[in-house]
Amino acid sequence: MASVSVSQDYSASASAVWAVIGNLDISAWHPAIASATVADDGSARTCTLGDGGEIAEEILERDDATRRYRYRVVTSPLPMTDYVSVISVGETDGGSRVAWEAEFTPVGIEAAELEGMIRGLYEAGLSALTEKF
Repeated sequence: MASVSVSQDYSASASAVWAVIGNLDISAWHPAIASATVADDGSARTCTLGDGGEIAEEILERDDATRRYRYRVVTSPLPMTDYVSVISVGETDGGSRVAWEAEFTPVGIEAAELEGMIRGLYEAGLSALTEKF
């Protein structure tokens, strides 16, 4: 099992950041996601990448009170299985912190290489949020 964990601080309130992240439309803030379709009941999401690849996800839990959601990847062009991730927004002195972490099993690729790919995706998304806040 491999894992990645990244975080980023923002000067905006946790409520303001959660208003963007918590609606599940990751395409609204992540530059690698060209579009996202969220099921009406919030139980699933399909993300279309800039190159046309698709990632199907199941939303396992979403909690507005704790500003956190957990999801698993059902299908993906990335060489992995068993991917489960959590993204959360917490309060800090003077702002907020977004934490994004995942565990997964690499398939046909070294763990460090896949961890680097996923870390890069997470960092790109969190950096793009800086522009919003």
